[in-house]
Amino acid sequence: VPATRARLEELGLEPIGDTPEEFAAVLRQDLAKWRDVVRASGATAKMPPICCAIASASVSLNDGAPVPPPAPPGAGGGIVVPMTTSRGTIVITGAPSGLGAEMARQFAALGHDLALTARRTDRLDELKAQILADHPGRRVETYALDVTDDDAVTAVFDQAKGDFGRLDRVIVNAGLGKGAPYGKGSHYANRQTIETNVLGAAIQTEAAMAIFREQKAGHLVLIASVTALRGMPKSMTTYGASKAFLASLGEGLRSELIGKPELDIDVTVLYPGYIRSEMNTQFANIATPNEVVVSSTFTVEL
Repeated sequence: VPATRARLEELGLEPIGDTPEEFAAVLRQDLAKWRDVVRASGATAKMPPICCAIASASVSLNDGAPVPPPAPPGAGGGIVVPMTTSRGTIVITGAPSGLGAEMARQFAALGHDLALTARRTDRLDELKAQILADHPGRRVETYALDVTDDDAVTAVFDQAKGDFGRLDRVIVNAGLGKGAPYGKGSHYANRQTIETNVLGAAIQTEAAMAIFREQKAGHLVLIASVTALRGMPKSMTTYGASKAFLASLGEGLRSELIGKPELDIDVTVLYPGYIRSEMNTQFANIATPNEVVVSSTFTVEL
């Protein structure tokens, strides 16, 4: 504790309390105030699962749930987060490259176990090997999945739940970027995008929400796009419309869940901008020298 206090002073920070109990009490007060403010706004709030094992005390700030025991005497003070302790299981569809692969890497680094899906598992297996080499304490399972196959989506999600025991978050990331101007005779490209981005996302949402309702908890994340915010021209028309479907779907689910405290289910819609990925290489000419191209290497914390 003296060493920690000295380090805080070097950084110009004030410690929160002198004991783990004082630290926990302050955070409980802050979290309670935060929840009251959110509820007063008419929305629902989920208390962040902040669990700490400090020195010789074990403290939980998430509704009193137990946390792993602290380090034994002599093992050092401070906050102890065993690398073998999972922060929960996340399903990521369309994970072999691009945003899906980067989310998998960074969520593993944050302590999450992963269920990764793609049409083919060869690249998923390479990603799995990379993640386990960097984070040996994590668990990663891969599943072959075509998200346009309703029965397969339900079966794979149920299999992942059985393999891990529960699913804490499902990220509907699988998507297609094909498209063509309407009236030019290439409707097949628009149809394929609709089948994947709309119908595929709908069955993924159905399968995820069925599991979350059974668990009475979970976090659904829909990867939309800035193209959902207004109509897009030519080859981007159908893609933008499909992402607008995701945005509206997420808003509808959130509206349904308001006022249902028995269901601790969160719904998040993300609107990424242009990301340097394999899918977007075909649209590389969209960015002009005056536009910013965003790399897919960024921190994702949901």
